[in-house]
This record gives sequence, structure tokens and C-alpha cells, in this order.
Amino acid sequence: MLRHTIKLPDSKNNTSRSWALLAQTASKFKSRILIEQDAKVVNAKSLMGVLSLTSGNLSSVTFVLNGEDEREAYAEISRLLSGSFFKAV
Repeated sequence: MLRHTIKLPDSKNNTSRSWALLAQTASKFKSRILIEQDAKVVNAKSLMGVLSLTSGNLSSVTFVLNGEDEREAYAEISRLLSGSFFKAV
């Protein structure tokens, strides 16, 4: 099991399209991928779950990954969150 906190780019620039891309990316992997923010835990593969986190000002979230491809999933998710698409959309 992997547990990592990721600092997010300025959340004012992140649209629902950016978050949908995160859910799509997470869905490509077999591992269970959860996002924790404060006391809330959602499935990263669920667009509705991910969007429910975006109502506040997010500066960081914790990903909990468990499964056979957890390292690959984390690498791709962290690349996505630090990439120009997530910041620019």
C-alpha cells in the first residue's frame, strides 16, 4: 500500500474537466485508489466523488493506493497533477 500527499496547483485554475481527467486516469489501473482530504475519503475513479472534494479550496490531497499496479498509478497521477494540462485548463 502506498500513501502520498500531493500539493495541488492553484485550485482556482482547475476545472471539472481537469478533475474528470484525474478520474479517467485513475480508472485505467487495477489498484484501489482513494483520495483523502480532511475527514473525507473518496474513490479516485469516481468522477462524482472527486468533484465532491473540489467545493473547497484544496491545497493538497492524500492518495492511498493498494494493488498490483499501485506504483505505476501513483507515478501517472502525480505526473498529471504536476503537468501543464491540470494547471492550464
